Amino acid sequence: PEPGAGTFVDGTENVPSLKGRSPSAALGTRFGVPVATLNDGLAAANAELRFGVGRRLSRFAVVTVGTGIGGGVVLDGVLQSGPA
Repeated sequence: PEPGAGTFVDGTENVPSLKGRSPSAALGTRFGVPVATLNDGLAAANAELRFGVGRRLSRFAVVTVGTGIGGGVVLDGVLQSGPA
């Protein structure tokens, strides 16, 4: 899959029909707006940056603990992301 395309390649055990598909592309086409797919850790950090306590901070980290461990980092007000 193309990096950044939002195509699910793993983690689809609960909804197998999503494997190999890009919900973000389908939603973007359907509604005519840009759509991005993020993992839960990056999404939580982005939400804190835009709507939460992160609005007052230039650098912070969010750790998510569920069926796995993840997180997101914001440096100088920018959500950091790397290879998937």
